[in-house]
Amino acid sequence: MSMKTLRFLFALFLIFTAFSVVPARAGIAVSPMTVMISGHQRYADVTVINTGDSVETYEMAWRHMRMQEKTGNYDNVETSPDGDFDLAAHLVFSPRRVTLAPHAAQKIRMALRLDGAVPPSGDYRAHFLLQQTSLPDSAADDDGNEIKDNKVSVRILVGFSVPVVYRVGDGRAKAVIGDVATRINPDTHAIELTVPVTREEGPYGIQGTLGVTYESPDGSRRYIGGLNNANIFREIRERDFTLPLKVKALSGGKLHIVYADANDEKTIYAEKWIPVGK
Repeated sequence: MSMKTLRFLFALFLIFTAFSVVPARAGIAVSPMTVMISGHQRYADVTVINTGDSVETYEMAWRHMRMQEKTGNYDNVETSPDGDFDLAAHLVFSPRRVTLAPHAAQKIRMALRLDGAVPPSGDYRAHFLLQQTSLPDSAADDDGNEIKDNKVSVRILVGFSVPVVYRVGDGRAKAVIGDVATRINPDTHAIELTVPVTREEGPYGIQGTLGVTYESPDGSRRYIGGLNNANIFREIRERDFTLPLKVKALSGGKLHIVYADANDEKTIYAEKWIPVGK
């Protein structure tokens, strides 16, 4: 089997197995990671950044996803997980397709359009999908020569999914931090915390952040770990979060774990103090 054929088969394998929400290093970054529309607000912006070294084209569309209990992973679903109100049917955006030079950015404007009464109090969500549209027309071999016959290079079609939430009402939610566990990651050898959080029953989810502060026996404090996008959407109540800590060892003192609102750090949903053994 020739090297060209091997490259072609390997590229096809990557294409069919690798589509998912991917990190920014794969060629796309999005800000913000979660969009909230609430109150009298009717507009929101998402900025798309091409972090790669080649010109890329992206198309945008809506997708419904249901968050899994405990893991926080997503399942694709056909209809909204939030009941009869389909947020995707009430949101428009422009442009719908963008072509970006390397390291260029494009702002996408979203608008909420209600054609009837405001839905009952609660959170309503759809996922804004950005999808790379095609592979390059040519590839190069190890010597930099263009491969014209197969017209496929070893590169992954990437996509990114941004949760968009429309909040009706005051958005009050409560949560409780459960029994926290520690472990040593076998690959990175870093200390990790597993933090289970339970959201109280209600129509509102939580867009949260987790932060961990270490207080030493002498009373000094330092921030040693955190997690953004620690979300618990309304279709689930429990989620386990894993936080790597920025320390190699701990002895004595205590940990202060805070679960706060992602948009207002003064709003604390839950907190817990954990003693550290010597």
